[in-house]
Amino acid sequence: MLSNNRHSRGEYLPQSKEKIHVKIGAKFRAARLALGLTQQEVSENLCDRSYVSLFERDKVSPPVELVVELAKRVKISVSKLLETADEPVRNRSQLLFTDDLVGHGQVNVALQQLEQLWWDAISGHDTALAYEIYHRVLRLINTGMTQVDVSWLTSSIMWLLGQGKNEWALHLGYQLQRILFERGQWQSAVSWGKTLMALAPPLDIRVRAGIGTASALLRQGDFYQAEQQYIDVLECIPANFKIKTQPVAAFIHHGLSAVYGRTNAWQKAYTNADLAVATYHKPSAEYWLAMQNVGIIRGQLGHRREALVILSKCEEYWIQAKDSSRVADLKQDLELL
Repeated sequence: MLSNNRHSRGEYLPQSKEKIHVKIGAKFRAARLALGLTQQEVSENLCDRSYVSLFERDKVSPPVELVVELAKRVKISVSKLLETADEPVRNRSQLLFTDDLVGHGQVNVALQQLEQLWWDAISGHDTALAYEIYHRVLRLINTGMTQVDVSWLTSSIMWLLGQGKNEWALHLGYQLQRILFERGQWQSAVSWGKTLMALAPPLDIRVRAGIGTASALLRQGDFYQAEQQYIDVLECIPANFKIKTQPVAAFIHHGLSAVYGRTNAWQKAYTNADLAVATYHKPSAEYWLAMQNVGIIRGQLGHRREALVILSKCEEYWIQAKDSSRVADLKQDLELL
């Protein structure tokens, strides 16, 4: 059961402050009857049968997670349930419903709803609705969602550019690049990074997209291009330029040390790793990752005792930080010395 008998008393209401004005009970009932299902069958393990009866007569406002599950039982989409001849009311109701979905932790479902609503907005030339969807999507992907198809965002970005909303398009484009990177789609991340930089973005996005592009190039094994991209970003930033309180130069030197390490240019790798350590704020996780890199490189350069001392200090930090994955990685590094 999703909850207790409060469902039967209709005490659950959507989280949105605005009321959803579309009555969906009759449409749900028609879908249920079309499948030959009883109220008891669709309510099983979800809620009381009497609650379904109240729902079908629009006497209660079910919680969003219950609507989603009931809709699945009768094989109808939530979008279809919310359809109405009054398009503005329908669109507003669907927007509010996505807010409820997010409030109940169903971010992926909300994004799927927003995608469908986006295409409706574009085909209906509803610019105001499209802008509202953009702001919701940007908030959601900033929370770290990456589990659903985001290919439609490409069309969204192109549309925003066509509307003269370049800054909006750039912010969404950077988030798309970040998602592609997190999914390991290196070539797509590189392509998007280059597209963003060609649009002459503000320095903040240019730097983020540039580092993301260089990191993706590194991971797909294009070391020369990765090196050039890191250097290009390094040359365009002012002194002490930061991302999330950390100097950008530190990220770049850290990346360059990885590039040179992959190509066995160990002295260059050490120089950049040492610069990263000197630039990162201590005692951040980034600092200790760079320090661990220094230890590995010192070992490669033949300074085994020094490397052991450095890596042992790093191990102490990761143990105190309770980062078991880092501890495991470091133990492997120690075994290789």
